[in-house]
Parts: sequence; structure tokens; C-alpha cells
Amino acid sequence: MRYAEKFNSRGEAKIHLVWEEWFWDSLDFGGRFDEATYQVRRPRPERKSPPEGSWQVPKTREPSNRI
Repeated sequence: MRYAEKFNSRGEAKIHLVWEEWFWDSLDFGGRFDEATYQVRRPRPERKSPPEGSWQVPKTREPSNRI
């Protein structure tokens, strides 16, 4: 985080520091949510629940050691 904040303060980059819930919510809903809601400087947000019956990314299975 220190490096991202350093680059942001110098204007060298615009790096959003967000909770991982931003990634999973964006993936589950098939879009990109506003990063401001998920900033790490704010309290950790609850995961969003997709509407009933909507399409979701299937869960992956544990890798098998079988050959």
C-alpha cells in the first residue's frame, strides 16, 4: 500500500486500493463496481448478493491429483 500511495501522491499513477470484495462482487455481477465504495480506508463492505435466479460464475472444484 505504501508504494501505491506514494505513486498516487506524486501523480505518477492512479491506483485504487480496494477490499477484495470489489473483485468478487464485480466478477459475480459481470461488471465493474465503483471503487470508492470498496476503498481500504473505509470499513470492509459486505459482499453483495446476486438476485435469485440470476446467472453466476460456477464455483471451481478442488484440483485432482489423479493422472
